[in-house]
Amino acid sequence: MSYESIHSQDSFSIHINGDNSIDAMLLSQIIGDMAKLTKDAAYYEDPTADCNVNITALKNGSFQIDFSALLGTASTLLSDITAVSTLATTVITTLKGYFELKKILNGSQPKEVQELSGNKIYVTAEDGSSVVVNKGSGSVFTDCNIHTVVQNVSYNILKTGATDGFSFDTNDNAEQFTHDDLVKMTKPVPIATQTTRKVSTIKADLLIKKPDILGHSTWSFRYNSKNIDAKILDDEFLDSVRNGDYSIRGGCYITADLEISVDLDSDGLSDEQTTKYTVTKVYGGIQDTSAQIQSLI
Repeated sequence: MSYESIHSQDSFSIHINGDNSIDAMLLSQIIGDMAKLTKDAAYYEDPTADCNVNITALKNGSFQIDFSALLGTASTLLSDITAVSTLATTVITTLKGYFELKKILNGSQPKEVQELSGNKIYVTAEDGSSVVVNKGSGSVFTDCNIHTVVQNVSYNILKTGATDGFSFDTNDNAEQFTHDDLVKMTKPVPIATQTTRKVSTIKADLLIKKPDILGHSTWSFRYNSKNIDAKILDDEFLDSVRNGDYSIRGGCYITADLEISVDLDSDGLSDEQTTKYTVTKVYGGIQDTSAQIQSLI
């Protein structure tokens, strides 16, 4: 079966309404955190997508940072192509929603969240203000990691001396955030449900069921008598595969460090439905030793 690589690209800017210069450390922190938030939003919208975030320009005039988000994934269904081709735009809209929600929540949990069609939610704050955002944007009040990074970006923009706030500019519009909005956005929101996640790494033999030789999407493996999907983070191994150093056929496997993460409930028990797998290191490339195959199935 062949897989068509589909790419999606869009851009956005952060325009800080203050001086036309900025502290280098604050700049690096803002850029790094915005890149992380973009990748978090991309993972929510499509966990198999390979997301790259680039800086395309730093501009004077107050201060502006231009970002470009490029996402690639594989699709085998014609019906998926439209959704994948607009994925970058969806991700940026989700990213902008983080800040829109932080602004209206003003340090509180939402008063009400209503699910709408089109993967949207209608969020009402304690003071009655409301906003419609992508469903994924709701992670800012349920995921303590995303919430903290949005809070850090707001705090660092405030530290630049942005007396008139900042704007989040896309190709369609510019969302304005005032100085007072930034103050609200630096307030911590009490996360209603904080999950504990257990992460462990083991060395394992993984029988290859479906490789991805187009990008950084997930591979399918047979592990511990079940099928799993896992991203491979070993760039040296992936480059070798793309360069044709290995041939992949039935019975091939890899020996790798496999990271397994799973949420724990309040009793400390694993929620198997939340299990995620990541291959962090591959040893010896792709192997094909028939005598060992039965132990992998």
